[in-house]
Amino acid sequence: MLFRSLLNFASNLSKVGDTATLRGVLLALLEADSQKRSTFNSAGVLLYQHNAMQEAEIAFRRALDLDPSYADAYNNLGIVMSAQSRHVAAIKNFRSALAAAPNAPEAYNNLGNALRRSGEFAESVSYFEQAIALKPNYKDAFFNLGLALHDMEKYDAAINQFTAALDRKST
Repeated sequence: MLFRSLLNFASNLSKVGDTATLRGVLLALLEADSQKRSTFNSAGVLLYQHNAMQEAEIAFRRALDLDPSYADAYNNLGIVMSAQSRHVAAIKNFRSALAAAPNAPEAYNNLGNALRRSGEFAESVSYFEQAIALKPNYKDAFFNLGLALHDMEKYDAAINQFTAALDRKST
């Protein structure tokens, strides 16, 4: 009960932008429930949302120490790496997320983005397509596929994907 209350409080602090208090609550949260992978993952997400990249990375790595097959933590760690333009590390973490959860469309989309940002346009296309195959109304994946096709100078195909993204509801 204390854990859930602290998590809700931390989430509310996150929404109002009280970063200093948020960090203190997250520390209390981690002390109260220091053996649950989801606690560290949730803390990492909140820290990432407040641009506390080093602390978020530590939280995600702690979640992975507790469970080396935790796909969400790998995916979130990859997002942190991408935000810091650490593309090689991001790609590695997204691949680990997919190894642990091969039906995770978000991880396919995130891997596609990391590959695209590192100049691997053709390879990124296949990951966006896999994300779409798993989640046919995945607006972001259609948009990102359009970006990759644009980067490859396949403008008509890119326009088709941007149009497909616009035709989908947000997911």
